[in-house]
Amino acid sequence: MATVQEIQDQLGNGGKDALIVRGPFHVTASLDHFWVEGLADAAGRARWCETTAAETATQQAAKILVDLRA
Repeated sequence: MATVQEIQDQLGNGGKDALIVRGPFHVTASLDHFWVEGLADAAGRARWCETTAAETATQQAAKILVDLRA
């Protein structure tokens, strides 16, 4: 299970990288929700993104970006 900081590191820590604002909120034993602002990675978008807790930080970051851009 990845920490919020590990996931944020995968998203990037620059001023224009997607930013995890809140979370994780454990919806079930295996699902987490994060409130993420897209910034330059998904301009004008902010939403709840769902990830699987058992995935790596890289997998969770990729899923977050997919959710933001959908």
